[in-house]
Order: sequence, then C-alpha cells, then structure tokens
Amino acid sequence: MKSAACRANETLRQAQNISLRQEKRYWKRLALPLISDDDPEWSDDDDLIDSEEKKRLVAQQLRRIRIERDGPDINDLPQII
Repeated sequence: MKSAACRANETLRQAQNISLRQEKRYWKRLALPLISDDDPEWSDDDDLIDSEEKKRLVAQQLRRIRIERDGPDINDLPQII
C-alpha cells in the first residue's frame, strides 16, 4: 500500500513539475515576444545539454579512444592519496 502511494505521489510531483515548467515558458513567451518560436529558449530544459557539458563529453570520448589505441598513460591512472 505504501509503495503504491509513493509511486502515486512521485507521478503527481512529476506532473506538477512539468506543468510549472510549461507555465514558466508561457509567461516567458508573453514577456519576450521578439524572440522567435524556434529559439532554444522555449525548449524544455530537460532536453538541452549545456555547451560545457558537450565539450566535456567530447574530451572524455577522445580520451577513451586514445587510451584504447595507445594504452593507458601515467596521467590516466587513478590517483591514490
């Protein structure tokens, strides 16, 4: 019974969060009418990846490829403190 109530509360909380984000975007559109409709400003925040995060992911992928190709470097080993 408690697990069902927990799942119901979580679902309700998710629906409320989505509703609040949609309402926030609605008011932003009213306040900023000069921004075009295809601007990422109006996109749902959950589907956007920060530009710094994209850079970090690319660097991580390049590092992984280099390690697979050349083997681990002394800088790639975990540090023991």
